[in-house]
Amino acid sequence: MSKNNQPKRQSNKPFGEYIKYSSLAMEMIGAILLGAWIGSLLDDYFQTSRAYFTLVMMLLGVGTSISLLIKKLNNNK
Repeated sequence: MSKNNQPKRQSNKPFGEYIKYSSLAMEMIGAILLGAWIGSLLDDYFQTSRAYFTLVMMLLGVGTSISLLIKKLNNNK
C-alpha cells in the first residue's frame, strides 16, 4: 500500500487550543478562590464585623487573573 492511499491524520490543533483556554479559566478561578480563602482567614484573625478582607482579596484575585490573561493572550500573537 502506498503512502498516498493512507488516510490523513487530523491535527490536534483544535484540541490544543481547547486545553490552553480551559487552563486559563482554571487559573482565573484558582486566583479568585485563593484570594477569597486568604481574605476569609484574615477576617477570622482580625475578627472583622463584615467580610472586608475577603472582598478586597477577591478583587485582588480578579485583577491578578485578568492581568495574567492579558499577558498570556499577548504572548500568543
